[in-house]
Amino acid sequence: MWTRPNVWRYPTSFTRNTAVWKRRISLVSVHRKFPATMHHFQTQRTSNLYKHPDDDSGYFPDGVITSANGLVYPIVSQSSPYFNGPVFRPNTEGMQEILSWDYDTYLDEIQPDSPPTHPVIITIQNNTAIPPSLTLFRGRFPFFTLQPSSPVSLGVFNDILDEFYATSATFTDVVEWMEKHDIRDAPPDKPEDWMGR
Repeated sequence: MWTRPNVWRYPTSFTRNTAVWKRRISLVSVHRKFPATMHHFQTQRTSNLYKHPDDDSGYFPDGVITSANGLVYPIVSQSSPYFNGPVFRPNTEGMQEILSWDYDTYLDEIQPDSPPTHPVIITIQNNTAIPPSLTLFRGRFPFFTLQPSSPVSLGVFNDILDEFYATSATFTDVVEWMEKHDIRDAPPDKPEDWMGR
């Protein structure tokens, strides 16, 4: 059974409500191919993005903003939610700590009568081409977010992501992935340590 290594947990620089975090989410680049092998935690195999609550600025990793006409537009925002699509990260110390935090949150929120889900890590390899319907945005902090290239409904966006994952991604049980990738072996968050790998 997986247990979290006693290394460190969510340092101050990762806190989502600090000015440091907000400075780091500004847009750095736009990509048509994945510039490194990257990973995304998902609570089930199929994409399940949902409308971000209008009156809550909390952390909703699968929440996206929809417009008044129900469409999802690509955004990179200075306030929560900071991005409008699934976040992918290279396997770094920071990625693993955030993954651990997200998985703990998932376990804490499971209700006894909830239907079972099977959390997975979605992996997309370096240099994988991105279909025209999607665009990969890079934030200053080492995260990338897949967003629609043009406005689409939330249901269509989920379908587009599932189609891309079916042809270009691998799925690994989250506990199995964490057991195989020790945080102590993960490189730092500096681009030279993960870019192109």
